[in-house]
Amino acid sequence: MGIQGLSKLIADNAPSSVKENEIKNYFGRKIAVDASMSIYQFLIAVRQEANMLTNADGETTSHLVGLFYRTIRMIDNGIKPVFVFDGKPPQMKSSELEKRQERRAEAQKNLEKAEEEGIAEDVNKFSRRLVKVTKQHNDECKELLKLMGVPYVEAPCEAEAQCAALVKDGKVYATATEDMDGLTFGSGVLLRHMTFSEARVLEELGLNHEEFIDLCILLGCDYCESIKGIGPKKAFEYIKSDKRIENIIEKVEKQGKYKIPEDWLYKEARELFKNPEVADSASVELKWTDPDEEGLIKFLCGDKGFSEDRVKNGVKKLMKGRHGSTQGRLDSFFTVLPKTNSNPVKRKSEENGNAKKKSKATRGRGSGYSTESRSLAKLKVLLETWPKPENQRNFKLWASCIINNIDHLLGPKIGSILRSSWSEILIETIVLEDLQPLEISDKWRPYHMLCYSCCGFYGPNFHQPLCVTCHAFLYPNDVNVDSSMVYQEKSDSEDSGNEEPSDFNETAVRRRQRPPRIFRRHKLDKLSECIIALVSPKRKEVCGEGVIENLPTEVLTLIFSYLDDFSLWSCSHVCKRWNTVVKVNNSDEKWRQYTQNRWQLFKPSYQVPCWWIIYSKLVLSAPCILCLHQMTEEVEFPPLIYSSWRTTRLRNELKSLHSDPPEGIEAAPLDEKCYHWQASIEGPANSPYEGGTFYLYLQIPAGYPMKPPVVRFITKIFHPNVSRHGDIGIDSIHDNWSLILTISKILISIQSLLTEFTVMFAWNQK
Repeated sequence: MGIQGLSKLIADNAPSSVKENEIKNYFGRKIAVDASMSIYQFLIAVRQEANMLTNADGETTSHLVGLFYRTIRMIDNGIKPVFVFDGKPPQMKSSELEKRQERRAEAQKNLEKAEEEGIAEDVNKFSRRLVKVTKQHNDECKELLKLMGVPYVEAPCEAEAQCAALVKDGKVYATATEDMDGLTFGSGVLLRHMTFSEARVLEELGLNHEEFIDLCILLGCDYCESIKGIGPKKAFEYIKSDKRIENIIEKVEKQGKYKIPEDWLYKEARELFKNPEVADSASVELKWTDPDEEGLIKFLCGDKGFSEDRVKNGVKKLMKGRHGSTQGRLDSFFTVLPKTNSNPVKRKSEENGNAKKKSKATRGRGSGYSTESRSLAKLKVLLETWPKPENQRNFKLWASCIINNIDHLLGPKIGSILRSSWSEILIETIVLEDLQPLEISDKWRPYHMLCYSCCGFYGPNFHQPLCVTCHAFLYPNDVNVDSSMVYQEKSDSEDSGNEEPSDFNETAVRRRQRPPRIFRRHKLDKLSECIIALVSPKRKEVCGEGVIENLPTEVLTLIFSYLDDFSLWSCSHVCKRWNTVVKVNNSDEKWRQYTQNRWQLFKPSYQVPCWWIIYSKLVLSAPCILCLHQMTEEVEFPPLIYSSWRTTRLRNELKSLHSDPPEGIEAAPLDEKCYHWQASIEGPANSPYEGGTFYLYLQIPAGYPMKPPVVRFITKIFHPNVSRHGDIGIDSIHDNWSLILTISKILISIQSLLTEFTVMFAWNQK
C-alpha cells in the first residue's frame, strides 16, 4: 500500500524533488526493482480481455510475459536491473494483511454477483482485485531471471527496505517501486512514474529523516493505524511545528479534536523504518551473466507455451544489450561517499559558516576535487549524450570532434585545461577501452529516410519519403485550381461588349510535374552539428509506462469506434492488447471491405484466411502513407471549373479500358468525378518484376487533357526511374505531354519502363 497521500504532498510542497525522466537517461545505472510489486502489476495488466494469460495446461503466464519483456526493455536501454523479492512480512503488518484478506473476500462476493448479472465491466474490475502473488509465481520468476542472467536478491523481510539498503550502501543507484515507503526506508532515489530525490524532498520540506518518518506514519503506512481526521496537509503542519509524534499526541489530547488510536504502535513502526531487517549489502553479490538460450527456450517454450521465435528475438536483444552497454558512465570512476549529516538544514548552515575552511580543504584534497576533475564532471554530460561511432574505424574522428568542440561547449578556459590534461585520457581510455566493441544502439540509428526535399528542416518525416509539410506543398490534393490556368478572358477598355481572346497559351505555359529539388535551408557549419542532426532518436517515449496497458477495454472500444481504417490498423500495432481489442471489435468481413475500398483492383488468387493480414501487407508495401490517404479522399469539383471536354474524354477512355484493356494493365476511377484513379500493372515477363503486381495512384486534374495527370506508384518498387516516394521519371508526363496521350498509353509506357529503364530521366541518381 505504501504511504497514503505522500506523492501529492511532495509534489505540492517539494516540486523540485520530483523529475520526469526518460528510461534512456538511466543508461549504465544499476537499479533495484521491487520484484513483488512488479509481479503484481503484471498479473493485473497482462491479460486477454478479463482473464490472465495461461498456457495449454491452464497455468498462469502473465507474470512471466511481463517480467521477460520489461527486463529486456531495461537491459536494451543500458540499465542493469536487480530484482528484490519479499521475505516474510513483519509482525506489525498482520493487521494490514487481515484487512486485505477481508477486501479480497468482499471482491469475491461482488464478482459472483457481477457474473450472475452479466456486467462485463464489474467482472473485469473485481477479478483484478482478487489477484494474489503466490510462492509459485515468485519461484517461476526467479527461475526466469536466473536463465536471463539477471541477479536477484531474496530480502529477509520487506523488499523496499532491502532496496533502500542497497542504495544507501552504494550497490545500486535507485529503487524502482510503486510504494512510496521506499523513501521512508531511506532510498536516496526512487523511480516510480517519476523520479523522487529523498535529499531534495527533505531539503524543501525542511525536515530531517526522523521527522520525515513520523510524517509518513501520520499519513498512514502498512504497520500501524493513523489518526483519523488528520490528512496530509494537517499532518505536515503538525510535523513542521511539533517535530515529533510524541509532541503531536500531547497537543491533540489537549485540544480533544482528534482521537488517538488505542495501543498505537507508532514507536514500533518508527523503529522498523529506521532499522528494518535487511541482508548485509556486503554479502550481496550482484553479477550479470549472458542468458542461457537453451534453458530459456526449454522453460518458456517447452513448459509455458511461449513462441520460440519471440523468445529467440528476446535473447538476441538481451545479448546485444548486455554487450552493448559495456560503456560505463563517467561517474562510475568515482566512489559514492556515505552521508555525514542527515539534517539538511543544519548541513546548509555549516556550509555557509565554514566557506573559507571548506575552500582550503578543497584545494588540499588532491585530484579528486581539482579543477580538472570538475571539468571532467562537466564533460560527463557531453560524453553521455554524444553520438557514438557506428564502427571501430570512426573512433578517432569521434574523439577529435569532441576535443575540437570543447571550447564551444564548455568554455575556452575549461577547454584549454581538458585539451592539455585529458585529451590522451579521453581518446585512449574512454574511446579505446570503454567503448569496445563500438556499437550504436537501435534507438540511436541514423535516419536513412530524411525528407528528401527539405532534409528534415520542416520536421520529422516519421520514416516516410517526405515530411507532411513538403508533401502538402509538392503534392496538393486541392482541385481548386486557379481559373486563369484553364480559362482567361478580358474585356476591352471601352466596354464594347466584344470579348478579346485569352492571352493564356496552353501550349506555352503548363504546370509540370518536377522532381523536388534537394536543398538545405540552413548550413551545418560544424561537424558536431552534422553528427547530432544525423543521430536524432528514432522514437520518443510519449507516455509513462503503464498508461496504455491500464486503459479499460470499454474506453478503447469507444475510442476505436470513431477511427477510420488507417487509424485502426495503426492502433493494432501499438501493443498486444490493442491488437486484440481491434480484432475482436472489427470482423474479418469489415477488414475485407476496408481492403477493397483502398485497393479496388486487388484480386486475391486464393481464399484469404485473414483479411487483416492482407490489409497490413498492402499498407506496408506502400512507399508513402500520405498518398494512400489522398487516393481515397473524394474531392468535390467546384462548378466553375467543370469541363465537359474532360468528362467526355474520361468517359471514352474508361469505356476503352473496360472493353479492350491492355495486357497486364487495369485502371478504374475511385470517385464520381474521376479525379482519383487507381491502376495496377503486372510485372512484364523476362524482367526483374515478373510475377509481381504493382499498384499506381493517378490524379486527373481539372484541366485534363490539356494538363497531364499526376502518376505515382503506391507499391514499393526499386527502379532507377522511380523515386522512393513513388514518382515516375517518364518524359511523356513531365515535358512532352500531348493531347493524343491517354491514361491507357501512359500505363503502357510505365509498363515498358519496367523492362528497360531510361537514363534520360533517372530519379534515384545515387
